[in-house]
Amino acid sequence: MNKEKLGSIGLFLTSIIWGYTFVAIKVLLYTLHPFFIVGFRNILAGSILFLIFIKYTKDIKIKDIIYSTPVALALFGGFSLQTLGSQTMTASKVAFITGAYMIFIPFITWILYKKAPHILTFASTFIALVGIYLLSSFKGFDSINIGDIYLILSSLSLAIHLVLIDITLIKVNGIKLTVLQLLISGVVSLIFALTTSAYINIDSISSKSIFSFLYLALFGSAIAYLLQTVSQKYVAPTKTSIILSLESLMGAIMGIIFLKEDININLVIGGSLIIIAIFVCELENIRKHNKKE
Repeated sequence: MNKEKLGSIGLFLTSIIWGYTFVAIKVLLYTLHPFFIVGFRNILAGSILFLIFIKYTKDIKIKDIIYSTPVALALFGGFSLQTLGSQTMTASKVAFITGAYMIFIPFITWILYKKAPHILTFASTFIALVGIYLLSSFKGFDSINIGDIYLILSSLSLAIHLVLIDITLIKVNGIKLTVLQLLISGVVSLIFALTTSAYINIDSISSKSIFSFLYLALFGSAIAYLLQTVSQKYVAPTKTSIILSLESLMGAIMGIIFLKEDININLVIGGSLIIIAIFVCELENIRKHNKKE
């Protein structure tokens, strides 16, 4: 089996790993406040990667920390808002709406680089918005659930996060950036937890909550990031993004299997529209890639 196929398998495994994180978060919310979940998860994952890549991380400089901080803050916003939204939404809906972050990226780059998106991008955005509307708890705009707002803002934050990574990688080594963004975002999240009314429900600690936390930290962050970093070196960027976009579909499937979440017409149609929107958006990336070749 060649490296490209192995890389594709690695990316597919990454999307599966990330898919189950939506379930793990729902389970853990009974025990920990979202800020504690994000804080403990990212600090443990960052510490593990720091030790694994000690060859690179032992000489982290102040400038690396400064350049990595905006990326870390965007990651903190994305993870925290996603976890806050999970308090009022099913894992399936959270997975689909969060997956729509890819739709925001062309518009963020439009603002930064003054290059208007292709018509396919506008089409995918419209499709995604219809899907989000069907998935959300909307009963008209006068009854918007706070969870809907959290998740949409989470998608925006994750899109900004990805754009900032591309900008920052010019100045910071990729391994250092991965470790620093996890550690910094974890510390910021714990600061928020300790300065607000964030809870730790000791009475609800169980084997399921312990497993969920370890899964989030070890698999959802440390191993997934490591697997993604190694695998995507051998796979074309357009194919990489398409495979990783399956995360939202995997998350919905995991929610239905492990949390016994209901399947209704809004979930099926809304989720399908978001998946279609992501692929339509990727058609533009494929077009650009083929044009360069």
